[in-house]
Amino acid sequence: MTTIKTVAEYCGVSVSTVSRALNNHPDVSQDAKDKVLEAVRKLHYVPNSSARDLVRTQTASIGVVVRGAETPSSFPSSVPSRTAARRRVMTWCSTRSPSAPMRLR
Repeated sequence: MTTIKTVAEYCGVSVSTVSRALNNHPDVSQDAKDKVLEAVRKLHYVPNSSARDLVRTQTASIGVVVRGAETPSSFPSSVPSRTAARRRVMTWCSTRSPSAPMRLR
């Protein structure tokens, strides 16, 4: 897997220069941006969204835990379409594992 560090080493620049070039920062020369973008294409670099979310104050992820629901089909159908319309990622997590017995209170 190609990382931002791999791209930086390939181009002979720092990781922060690669990051700035990918984010179109004005302090990076056009020559450096072109070099980085070419390396990204050659090395098939794909940014790690989880790593990016760690340093950002806002993410495009929504985590959902629904007690007692065993499948996504038991979730209201309007929620996935609303998350897609807002360009969000929805992760489905069930609170029951297949081997765990159901407890009634």
